[in-house]
Amino acid sequence: MAKKERQTGAVSLFAVIFATLLLSILVTGFVRLMIRDQQQALNNDLSQSAYDAALAGVEDAKRVVRLAAGEDTAATVAQAALDKGSCTTVQESGLLGSLPSSTDEVKIMSSSAGERFDQAYTCVKVLMDTPDYLYEAAEGKTWLIPLQTSDQFDKITIQWYTQDDSRTSDIARPSGTTARDLPPFADWDAAPTLPGTPAKPAPPMIRAQVITPGTTIDLNTLNTTGQTVFLRPVSVSSTPLATPPSSMDIPLSQRATDGLTSRDNTPVAVTCATFAVAGEYACKATLKLDNEVTVDASRNAFLRLTSLYKPTHVRITLSHSHGTDSAFSGVQPAVDSTGRANNVFRRVEARLQLGDSFAYPEGVVDLAGNICKNFSVTDTAVIAASGCDPAAIVPVP
Repeated sequence: MAKKERQTGAVSLFAVIFATLLLSILVTGFVRLMIRDQQQALNNDLSQSAYDAALAGVEDAKRVVRLAAGEDTAATVAQAALDKGSCTTVQESGLLGSLPSSTDEVKIMSSSAGERFDQAYTCVKVLMDTPDYLYEAAEGKTWLIPLQTSDQFDKITIQWYTQDDSRTSDIARPSGTTARDLPPFADWDAAPTLPGTPAKPAPPMIRAQVITPGTTIDLNTLNTTGQTVFLRPVSVSSTPLATPPSSMDIPLSQRATDGLTSRDNTPVAVTCATFAVAGEYACKATLKLDNEVTVDASRNAFLRLTSLYKPTHVRITLSHSHGTDSAFSGVQPAVDSTGRANNVFRRVEARLQLGDSFAYPEGVVDLAGNICKNFSVTDTAVIAASGCDPAAIVPVP
């Protein structure tokens, strides 16, 4: 009689179940990763679109400010919208024509490539009077800053050099030990303390010229009110300071053309400090003016700044000796714009640069070769002189 063998197949069944579960887990994991990456890509696109919408609000705010600078009825309406300072400044300015001023947001795009795409800016506020003036100074380039204010002032505070400039929180003093030491351009940063280590970055020197002719402008007033100072970092405190020692009042020197040999524009020593927190400035100096600048006189007042040896971020504030701060009036309006793309919001804060920007000359004469000058100019005539032969000049190779 043959023996019967009975096989239930339980092992195979468990193996199939285990393999199915494992495969399901792997597929589920991959699907979740794909969905997460897709959602992240969508959020990034929406975030960028909301940012672009906020920038569109900034550009429209710039147009409103320029519209308010006119002298017609449209300028009056735009100025009233700016004075109100609400989220609907652009709508109330009349810039967008038939769009009702009560509209909560300004649509930018409702569809893209056949897909629904809801993009708009929801709030744009413009602050015409700002507590400071901010800009990024290029190395060796002049920047002219209007000092038009809403209150009188007699002090100008200059702060410069941030972590965005140094790319590190550890900075050092420039080469040299005194304010008179002016090393070559390539040697401005101090030599490294250890061989093979890079030199620590050093804050640049600032040339500041204050022009305060008063309510009227003439040549004599410009000659007697133009004041210049060179702010030269000589040391860096290793301990972050809330108020660097160089924030003391620094008297300005008159122009060298006033005939006073005592005014030699010797650089002023400035003590900087390491960064306590990101966003603060390492160097600070307060310039004390000889005379108070009134609101009317501030329309003709300017600060001419030049960063020497390297670029830097700069912050300018105005104040008075009796302790009050003066705001810049219509010089660099601040715009707060919020953009939206579907249900994603982005907020942007920007400063507007008003006026026409052009390259200010760094000197009276700028040339690539030699110059032959041998004549005098008076208030009545040009007096020519002999002895200057342009043909005899050897060109610069």
